[in-house]
Amino acid sequence: MNTIKKVISLGLSFAMLATVMLQPSATAVAEGENQLHEAKAAYVNDILESVGALEPQDLQSFYEVLKSDESIKSKVIENMDEPTANSIYDKIAEAVALDEKYKGLAVLSKELLNNSDLKIETKFMTRNDCFRSGRVMNPVKGIMIHSTACPGIMPKTWYEAWNKSYQKGEIAREVCVHVFLNDEGVGQFLPWNHRGWHCGGAGNNYFISIEICEPEGIVYNPEKDKILEVDVEATKEYFEKAYNNAVKLCVLLCKQFGLTEKDIISHCEGNKLGIASNHGDPEHWFKFYGKDMYTFREDVKKQLGNNDSYATPVSGLPTIKNLLITSLFPVGRTLYVWGGGWNEEDSGAGDGAICIGLRPEWRAFCDIQGADYDFKNHRYEILNGLDCSGFIGWLIYNVFNTEPNNQGYVMPSSKMAVEFSNRGFGTFKDKENVVDHKVGDIMSGPGHVYMCICKFADGSVLFVHSSPPGVQVNGTPTKEGNEDSIAIRVATYIMQKFYPDWSQKFNTFSRSVTYLTDFSQMRWTTDGTGKLTDPDGYLNKEPYELLVDLFRINDKADRNELYRIIYGE
Repeated sequence: MNTIKKVISLGLSFAMLATVMLQPSATAVAEGENQLHEAKAAYVNDILESVGALEPQDLQSFYEVLKSDESIKSKVIENMDEPTANSIYDKIAEAVALDEKYKGLAVLSKELLNNSDLKIETKFMTRNDCFRSGRVMNPVKGIMIHSTACPGIMPKTWYEAWNKSYQKGEIAREVCVHVFLNDEGVGQFLPWNHRGWHCGGAGNNYFISIEICEPEGIVYNPEKDKILEVDVEATKEYFEKAYNNAVKLCVLLCKQFGLTEKDIISHCEGNKLGIASNHGDPEHWFKFYGKDMYTFREDVKKQLGNNDSYATPVSGLPTIKNLLITSLFPVGRTLYVWGGGWNEEDSGAGDGAICIGLRPEWRAFCDIQGADYDFKNHRYEILNGLDCSGFIGWLIYNVFNTEPNNQGYVMPSSKMAVEFSNRGFGTFKDKENVVDHKVGDIMSGPGHVYMCICKFADGSVLFVHSSPPGVQVNGTPTKEGNEDSIAIRVATYIMQKFYPDWSQKFNTFSRSVTYLTDFSQMRWTTDGTGKLTDPDGYLNKEPYELLVDLFRINDKADRNELYRIIYGE
């Protein structure tokens, strides 16, 4: 009898015993005894594994029966030697205790598994000191994605290597993760809400860890901190299957723990957030296949049933790329409201600018307004939208923070560039000394503030800001005043392509040449001494390359159209 049949047989037997417990009958008892007798005939080790794979409710029923009725217990262990019988009984008791400890969250629910084609094998690393430490995450706040940097080593081998004790000298590292997965499926090695040892920082306290096994065909340098070569063609099929399995698993975990795609980060991002050690995985590997953590989160979001086309930013992730992605999150769904983002006293940041993500009031207010929206009729309705400094304050807050209600960054627009520089964010230039514009530059002047996205060859600038009618992407003319600039053409394309509902209401795609001449500048310091870094190389990307990545322009025809707009070819 194979293991699956034994599990089924045991499961039926335990369920039958539960029925006996609730509704005693001679027939049911006899039937249950027969099934148990058949299960006992199998190999003892296989029985123990089968017991460990049973549903918690079946274990609970069986355990309660054994505990409460010695006659049934004696029949269960009939013809078994006492050590074997005690091993089985102890195994059941251990499994029940484990389930009680983890509040039923040690494994995925049966309902979720029944609705998924993902193959998950659960076999806890019970000898590992991490498992024996017995610490439960309460609550689970997120999922951290890793990749192994050990090409060709798969989950079974990792289990054999890590199901050992550091304290007993059996393994050289104190490390343990929840999952290793590959192109075939998932090996779960810790209960989901057990505290793992995976990221070398505070992220261990509340993140489930997923290690994606890397295939053969990847060559690292001796220090294993950089990939030297990847045989993309030979490994592409493996990558896509393993990547998709990771997405599927994250979807299941999000459903079980009430998470969203916003709660998924990489080890690399964890380091930027200050909660993990200095690693570059899995982005260092993903990039060879045109993927990154933003595409990963988008794929999880789609499978969770959210078809929102907006890229999901990561709160508290201080990178130039995340700054830009966060700035686009309110575009097309947040209206300009005089005083929006300020407090009631009009002295600094209010609730609208010290929240994480979008306030639902913004979208609700935006949805009921028509093309005739006039911000002058809604002054100081401060929770319904954002003004220019409220938007920039909200943006900076979300890039620096993971929780609401900390110190905000809203202040008069004319002071923002110099004040941010004084706080150590970057370098300041007054308007007379501004000679160029780069990605992420904060440009502030009397009455307005905006952020640069990129600058084109004709000197025109694409930027994002909150200006009547609301948060939008706009372009400047050239310094000579040419309204047929690349930036205005690109802004028109982007707003109509990615924000069509907004563009049908409001067709404002350009601003005046004063945006190039009348604004002071704060340029981010990204060398590690400031607040942001640029691991994605956004500061060095050409505008076309940057926009393709930022707006996820994957369709060939759309790319060609953007290329034609920028380069005129």
